[in-house]
Amino acid sequence: MRLLNVHTMKLEEYFGSQIPEYAILSHCWGAEEVTFQHINGYEWHDMPGATKIKYVSSYCKEQGFHYVWIDTCCIDKSSSAELSEAINSMYGWYEGSVVCYAYLEDVEYAPIMHVSASLENKYKAIRKSRWFNRGWTLQELIAPKEISFFNRQWRYLGSKGGLSPLLSNITTIPEDVLVEPEKRRDFSVARKMTWAAKRQTTRIEDVAYSLLGIFDVNMPLLYGEGQKAFTRLQEEILKETDDQSLLAWGLIGSFSLDRSIISTGVFANSPEAFLGSENVVPFPSKPGRQPQSMTNRGVRIEVPLSTNQHFPILDKSPFAILDCHYKNDFSGAIGIPLISTRDDSIFLRHPAIRGITYPALEFKDSKVHTIYISKRPPTASKSTERETCLIRAPSAEDKRYNIFPVISSPGRWDEKTKVLSMEYRHGGWLRERASMAIAFCNLRMKSCFLVMVTLIKEGVGFSTKIRTLIKIVAGPATASRLILEKLVRESQQNNSEASWKGNDTIILPSVSNLSERITVNADIKREEILNQEVFVLSVTQMAEKWPYSRTE
Repeated sequence: MRLLNVHTMKLEEYFGSQIPEYAILSHCWGAEEVTFQHINGYEWHDMPGATKIKYVSSYCKEQGFHYVWIDTCCIDKSSSAELSEAINSMYGWYEGSVVCYAYLEDVEYAPIMHVSASLENKYKAIRKSRWFNRGWTLQELIAPKEISFFNRQWRYLGSKGGLSPLLSNITTIPEDVLVEPEKRRDFSVARKMTWAAKRQTTRIEDVAYSLLGIFDVNMPLLYGEGQKAFTRLQEEILKETDDQSLLAWGLIGSFSLDRSIISTGVFANSPEAFLGSENVVPFPSKPGRQPQSMTNRGVRIEVPLSTNQHFPILDKSPFAILDCHYKNDFSGAIGIPLISTRDDSIFLRHPAIRGITYPALEFKDSKVHTIYISKRPPTASKSTERETCLIRAPSAEDKRYNIFPVISSPGRWDEKTKVLSMEYRHGGWLRERASMAIAFCNLRMKSCFLVMVTLIKEGVGFSTKIRTLIKIVAGPATASRLILEKLVRESQQNNSEASWKGNDTIILPSVSNLSERITVNADIKREEILNQEVFVLSVTQMAEKWPYSRTE
């Protein structure tokens, strides 16, 4: 730990039991701060960030302290290893200080003669300070035993103990936690998350890193990982506690029509998701249940599953009943909505539906299931969910037909295997579509037909259904791709969706042999191949000679 000697204004390094008594500075970063690289030189005295260093150093000398720790200049941030160690140690450094001096640089309060009016003005000025909106100052408020607050001119505003009612009102942190920081461990994970819900950080990763000490966890720093940092924080918390309020986020809000957020992973994206969870507390799990754990399938947890009775639009979507409830509300437990996947034991969290208090009588006799709530959605965005369609036709093997896609929703065609991967596109409220048109050109009989397929996915959760619609259209044998594309579009425009069927049949004449005709049939079904569900488009054709007795 490096400390600034307030007499020599030089940095000195100490370890373990050798660390002397020190004061510590809490502040908001501003323009041109004095860094580790500056402090050992002389030019820093005229920098804007030097003012706070001069104030605190002078005050430390008055109070009999020889050392002060300041985050701007006592950490070599050019070393990622040192920065990681410092951030993981920072809560302990604030906790170990004799006193913390909080510099509210944006507070311009000046006392006036009338005492009550003076106090009111002071409290208003303090309340508006950005110090209460920054992510890092949360631990700097909780960890130190003693805090003295100062305004822009380094005039004393009060102590943490004396201002605790005001501080609690501003931050929602209970007074007893402010007075006795160890008591933070008595509060649920969800409650502590709400303390950070409205705070901001310059770097998105610092939303997570600034909470390490609050939750008594450690983890390496990976700047550049973005929101994954907050996911990693929740994983570390999961390892240290069986408090299921960690999963009790998204308890306020209502059904959203935005299909892009219809499913997500088990963890919240930010502390803000815990707004509304400040009164959620855990209760003991039943004996014999295994603790929750993180696996490569997601969070493994043993919970009762109860079929949805509260949102008819979700049909049979389940709720996982957590071992937590609203404080002093014994009518039920927190239920979080899930979305099923093709694996009966793996679920997604459903943020479009808020969590609810699930009545105790409704899940009292529910069977406890071992399930996995996925860590992240299976797709990156609403436009990347794909369906695999395998073209199964004799012609694909005996080369009588040249098979190729004419039009499809954005996807990928494998010419060798005759497999098309189609993407869903938004097609209305709780509705998505994937479409394709496959051309079959018979070189010998100089005939061509198009098989047009549309997949329509409707609903969510267990109620998700996929309708398959097929239309076969005859086309000119020698047509170019552009002509075939035009034919598909005209057919789609001239035929309503209601006229399409689950399978279709068409009779085509042979241009090369007028005594022959071809009967084509196409249908599409979902099959399980190699433990994967895929759509299989089966196309069969039968050649008939006059008087039209069918032959292969």
